[in-house]
Amino acid sequence: PPPHHPDDRHRRHDDHMSAANAPPKAVLELSQKLNSNAQAIRQLEAQKKALETDIRRAVITAHHLNEVKEGTVTYKSVGKAYMCVGREEILEGLEAGVKEADGEAKACKASMDRLVKVQEGLVKELQEVGKGKR
Repeated sequence: PPPHHPDDRHRRHDDHMSAANAPPKAVLELSQKLNSNAQAIRQLEAQKKALETDIRRAVITAHHLNEVKEGTVTYKSVGKAYMCVGREEILEGLEAGVKEADGEAKACKASMDRLVKVQEGLVKELQEVGKGKR
């Protein structure tokens, strides 16, 4: 006889499942929505974390730049080059970047909160569908 694959036992069991034991279409659709929603939440979390990292980096840079004496020549990277830019101009750019990133982080948080509520509703709906199946 041919050697048996370890998963053969599960395959044979799956082959014998009847259509009555298959999950209803509503359960599959809800599961897909849950998975899609969870993925969107993870993406927003990653985006929010990256924005918070950018904010911390800008704050630390501004702190160090404030310690530089007035009149010291400062440079800003532009692509692969550096341009001579005044300290105040760099600080203004950092402040504007922090404000923008903070606004985006707040928008991410609001979207995440909304998606978490949707997720909770989907879980409840899935539980209700599961109770109705029994």
